[in-house]
Amino acid sequence: MTPLIIGLGINGWNVARALLRGNVRPVVLDNSPGSIFWHSRRLKPIFVPALHGEPLLEALAGLERTSQQYVLISAMEETIAWLNGNRLRVPPCVRLRFPAVETVEMMLDKRRFYEFAAGRGFPIRPMYFFQGPEWELAGGDPLYPCVLKTRRKMYVEGMKKAYWIRTPQDLAAAIGLLRALKGIGPEDLLLQEWVPGGDSDVYFCMQYYDSGGACRASFTGRKIRQWPPLTGGTSSAEPAEAPEVERLTGDFFRSAGMRGICSMEFKRSSVDGRFYMIEPTACRADYQEGVAVANGCNIPLIMHLCESGRPPAPSGGRPPATAWVSAGDDYQSARASAPGGRLSYWQWRRSLPVRREYAVFCREDWGPFAELVKRKIAGRIRRLAGLRRGADSAEP
Repeated sequence: MTPLIIGLGINGWNVARALLRGNVRPVVLDNSPGSIFWHSRRLKPIFVPALHGEPLLEALAGLERTSQQYVLISAMEETIAWLNGNRLRVPPCVRLRFPAVETVEMMLDKRRFYEFAAGRGFPIRPMYFFQGPEWELAGGDPLYPCVLKTRRKMYVEGMKKAYWIRTPQDLAAAIGLLRALKGIGPEDLLLQEWVPGGDSDVYFCMQYYDSGGACRASFTGRKIRQWPPLTGGTSSAEPAEAPEVERLTGDFFRSAGMRGICSMEFKRSSVDGRFYMIEPTACRADYQEGVAVANGCNIPLIMHLCESGRPPAPSGGRPPATAWVSAGDDYQSARASAPGGRLSYWQWRRSLPVRREYAVFCREDWGPFAELVKRKIAGRIRRLAGLRRGADSAEP
């Protein structure tokens, strides 16, 4: 059984290096040959024009000609959604370890997820939805502050991932901006009451369920920082002891009939101390998958071995706690909270745990990191040359 990764961004790269750590080389399909990750010395990505639709289907059909069997380990959310709705068109040589079609849909759509979780008594803050040509808010009067976000992952030019809304006036201003964008309507948005607390109050539990519904791997961590702060993605994370997070995650995914890789994000309220569900990730590795791998829970490798009929051997103990860091984003996040926005490189380093691994750099394959450094140096040289030309042209 050969592991398959669709999409070689940070997510795909962290899954690939997790497999390489176990001396397993995946097949990778990707549509961005200009990416630094195409400079890997151990991966040979296969170009596909798009990560969904007919181009992806043609690439998967090409795999069928190799006479090998593949299991999907990781993909982009858009890819997961497309594959979920087109399962019968996927070649039999590619195994999708997915739960039922409607279960995947529920976990990709925050409204359906909210209705599922709230209906079963899981802790989750109220959500409100928009309707009509005037984008009216339905479902009652929210308690502010809130967060405004999309029901499903969407990439619309000019739109942020999420908006922190302090007052009804903030909401009106944000809606005014979004209404001017193409490709988004009222049915695409939701408003959720904010869980009090900072970025380090965000916890997560990443798991893998086999074909029989047994949980074969589980790892709990928390974020150290996000970028942008409060409403962004993980920039640094570390392992965490949070039995309640693991229990709630297991209860949710078992009740949903989960199969494959998944995770649940929570936020611990700084007011009442409770953990509230934020959103699930279904059938793909999470952005910060590397923190689990760095701490001895190699979920992609465990899935590959289990799907290949080779249950993994006991790990032999948990290594010392290790943080996972997306360096550029984490520096930006730390600098944003520093006095006056000033932060040296060494101050940022000292703000992190001593043991850490990085999102791009890894000992298994230096290629992408070397290319990143090369591009940064080239960019610095171009900027300096531009400044010099500007200074020369300004001379009398």
